[in-house]
Amino acid sequence: MHTRIADLIRNYNKVSISKIKYRKRKYDCSLYLEIRRDGKRFTQNLEGLSLSLTSNNYTEDKATVEIARKRQTELDIKYKMSRGNIKTVIQDQNFIDYFNAKHLTYEGNTKLNWQKSLKHLKDYSGKVVRFKDVDKKFCDGFVEYLKDQGLHQNSIGTYMNTFKRALNLAIEDELLEKNPANHIHLKRLPTKREFLTVDEVKTIAELDFYDERLKNAFIFSCYTGLRFSDIKRITFEDIHSGHLSFIQQKTKDPLRIPLHAVAKDIIERQREINGLDKGNIFALPCHEVCRSKMKKMIKAAGINKNITFHSARHTFATLCLTFDIPLNTVKELLGHKDIRNTQIYAQLIDKKKDEAIDKLPGLDD
Repeated sequence: MHTRIADLIRNYNKVSISKIKYRKRKYDCSLYLEIRRDGKRFTQNLEGLSLSLTSNNYTEDKATVEIARKRQTELDIKYKMSRGNIKTVIQDQNFIDYFNAKHLTYEGNTKLNWQKSLKHLKDYSGKVVRFKDVDKKFCDGFVEYLKDQGLHQNSIGTYMNTFKRALNLAIEDELLEKNPANHIHLKRLPTKREFLTVDEVKTIAELDFYDERLKNAFIFSCYTGLRFSDIKRITFEDIHSGHLSFIQQKTKDPLRIPLHAVAKDIIERQREINGLDKGNIFALPCHEVCRSKMKKMIKAAGINKNITFHSARHTFATLCLTFDIPLNTVKELLGHKDIRNTQIYAQLIDKKKDEAIDKLPGLDD
């Protein structure tokens, strides 16, 4: 950040009740406002405002700071009008803006779920909902709204879990004292988890598909069980002595897995494709673009299944169990905390065995 920009922010903060703060991200700094009084802390995200990490964009960054200064002044006036009651300032903030700001911190399927939840939330309540209006009645009404849309029960559960997660984050940020949706519990119905056979994985691997990076990433996931969010983030520097070591995006837990010969071969091919032996292994576009390409790839392979990128993770788990890798080992390879999540795949394998027995001819056939 340019030193003159830092000085400008410092000077504005000296004469203001609220303070302009910034959080460093990978490529820039996001801005937010903060008030601290009597042991209480209130933050307000400045959606869409960010500063560069270099000193090359002084003019743009100065204009951004001036917008932040205007918001800072507005918040100061609001705080004074509330007679210094920070709780009143918090309760009058827009929960929709907060929800939107939080969803930007996620990737892949999780981000997509937040986006869909946000859309339904806006359709239900409008673009402005004060924190003090998000009560038990509001939460119950949101559930009824989702049910009235004719959505599948699991989809309703996903959107409500995302909504509850946003409320829990608000508690962590000291914007709420308790979660008004904690009483809502929606039972999840069993769903079909699609996965590929060894022969189907080979068919895709041998396919002449126009996006080789995506194909390689998918096959790599079939042999490692990595989620899309982790596939996008892993680097050549994460490879050590035939193992992949990284921090999982979803759980934030470290994971170290041995690499199969197929996975090692894909890494070498990616070195050639990228022309580099450092940085991200798979330079993939956003989840939505990859999802569209995945459909084309599966169709081109002649596979009549509803296969998504996440199906590669299911494929890895079922292949491991099919070839007698112990359940506890599969649990560790997948990075599961609870073995019950892994047991779902064992049940899938048992079901396939049952289906195979049913196909045997009878005595009269």
